[in-house]
Amino acid sequence: MYQFALRNARPGLHEAQIAGAMLGVALSYDMQPSFQPIVSVRGEILHNESRANMLEPGQLLLLDSGVETGEGYCSDITRTIPVGGVFSPRQRDVYDVVLEAQAAAIEAVAPGATNRDVHLAAALAVSAA
Repeated sequence: MYQFALRNARPGLHEAQIAGAMLGVALSYDMQPSFQPIVSVRGEILHNESRANMLEPGQLLLLDSGVETGEGYCSDITRTIPVGGVFSPRQRDVYDVVLEAQAAAIEAVAPGATNRDVHLAAALAVSAA
């Protein structure tokens, strides 16, 4: 689903077209959405379920969706991708900082680690960037 969106999120399409195609990918693997997907260039609006915007050059597209397998496993993945496939230099800098924080948080997850430990690892990675 996300690979499709990354390859196809280009200026002139509507958010609804990307959302519909992503759902089509899930259904083609016999999986149902685990919740109503968020596909929006207005990522600052929490839980924005509108899909009426047209994609424009320079925008970022927020994708928050998941699927449920036949065994009952549900995913929930959030990503932000550049419309047109290429980040601006500033967007790339922010993306890299967030990616470093995520990597540090994943590394900090271990038996006995607290949520605070994981949070602090991510925060320290950001402050070092």
